[in-house]
Formats: sequence, structure tokens, C-alpha cells
Amino acid sequence: MAERFLRWLVNKPLVSDLELDKAGSIVWLAIDGHRTVYEIWGMLNQEFGTNYDPDYKRLILFLNYLNKKGWIAFSNSDRTPQ
Repeated sequence: MAERFLRWLVNKPLVSDLELDKAGSIVWLAIDGHRTVYEIWGMLNQEFGTNYDPDYKRLILFLNYLNKKGWIAFSNSDRTPQ
């Protein structure tokens, strides 16, 4: 209720649009609740090769952004990277 009032007060819509580049689209489509961050990074590495940032920085920043917006959530997994 308070969130709806605040949205009305600042005239902010309930829906947000986010334009993704190719890497962002791959990540968004790869998030299925089963893949690990490492597996998603591997998909990016396979698509872009050495042109993609070799460490996780860009991927982690994007995932953290999605998490802060409430669009995804992280869970602990006992799976090890293969």
C-alpha cells in the first residue's frame, strides 16, 4: 500500500523497461533457477570468447543489479563447477 502511494507521489510507473545488449540477453535467458553463476559465465565465454571480460566483474554487477531490483534471487548450491 505504501509502495503504491509512493509510486503515485513521484509518478513512477509500476513497470520498468530495461534494454539489454547481447550479453545481457544471454544472461537473462540463462537464468532458470538451476544454472549456477559459473555456468552462465561459461555460456558467455563460449559466445564471446576472449572478447568477454575474463573475470566475473561484469556478470556479477549485472546479477547484483537484477537482485537489487527484486527480479532474481540467489540461492546457495552445493554443486561444484564442472
